[in-house]
Amino acid sequence: MLFDEIHEKGCGGVFMLPGKHFAISSYIFNAGSDLKDSSDYSWDGLKRGSVEFGIWQYTISGCGMLDYEGKTYKIMPGQAMFVRVPHAHRYYYSPITCDPWRFIFVSLGGREVMRTWREIEKKYGFLLQFGENSKTLQTYMEIYRLIPQSSELSKFQNSWMAYKFMMSICDDLTPGGETYHSTQPDFMRKAVKFIYANIGRALTVDEIAEHVGLSRFHFSRLFNKYQGVPPAMFIRTVRLELSYKTLQFEQNLTVKEIAEKCGFTDSSHFCKEFKDQYGYTPGFFRTTKLM
Repeated sequence: MLFDEIHEKGCGGVFMLPGKHFAISSYIFNAGSDLKDSSDYSWDGLKRGSVEFGIWQYTISGCGMLDYEGKTYKIMPGQAMFVRVPHAHRYYYSPITCDPWRFIFVSLGGREVMRTWREIEKKYGFLLQFGENSKTLQTYMEIYRLIPQSSELSKFQNSWMAYKFMMSICDDLTPGGETYHSTQPDFMRKAVKFIYANIGRALTVDEIAEHVGLSRFHFSRLFNKYQGVPPAMFIRTVRLELSYKTLQFEQNLTVKEIAEKCGFTDSSHFCKEFKDQYGYTPGFFRTTKLM
C-alpha cells in the first residue's frame, strides 16, 4: 500500500527554509506526516502572519474539520484541503466528531506557486480528492523520502520539487486526470470519458449530448460552464494534444496516419490546425527536433 512506508516511520517531518540569496519563485518549507487526537490541534488562517503561503493537507485515516468562510467541512480519507494563508479559515481536530486524524502535508510558498494555487482554488475549490494512483501522491512520496536529507538540498532542488508538486496537482486536475473526475458532475465525467474513447473518429456535439442524456443546447451550456470552453473547442484541443504526443513517441507513423489516428478529416486540415495551435507544422516539428 502507498502509505505503508509512512505508517512504519511514524509521524514527523521538516524541510529546508529558502535562503535569501536568490529570489525563489517556488519552494517547500515544511512537509511530513502527523497524527492528531487532541482538540489542542487548531490553526487559524488569519493568525499565521502576513506572508502568503499554501497548505496541502491530505487525510489518510480519521478526519479533520475545516471552517471555511462561514461553513464547516469534514476532511475525509482521500481528501486534501487546499488553503492559503492569510485567509479566513480554521482547520482543527474534533475528538467528538472524528477518529484520530492521520494526515500528510506540504506547505509551499513563492510567487509562481501562489499564482498557480489561486488559479486551482478558483476553478476547483479548497477540497480535492486524490486516489493512491494520482501523480500528486506519487510526488508527495518523493518529497517524503527527501525529508531526512532536506537540509542538504540546494535551494534550487527544493524549488524544483515544489514546482513538480504543483504541476502534479495540475496534471491530476486536467481532463483525464484522476482528481479532475472527482471535481466534475456525472454528466461531465461521462462526456469526457466518451470523448477520449472516441477521439480517433468523427465526433459531433449532438452525439455526445445524446450519450449523456441531455439536449444539445443544455449540454453545450453546461459543458462550457464546467470546462470553460465549448465542447467542439475541447475536442479540438484533445485531438491536438494527442497528435503532439504521437509525433513525439510514434516515429514510425506518417503525418497522414497521425491525422487519421487523432480524428482529423485529412492531413491538410490536421497540419493547418496544428500550425494554428503551436506555430509550426507537424513536419517542421519533427525534422527540427523541437520535441
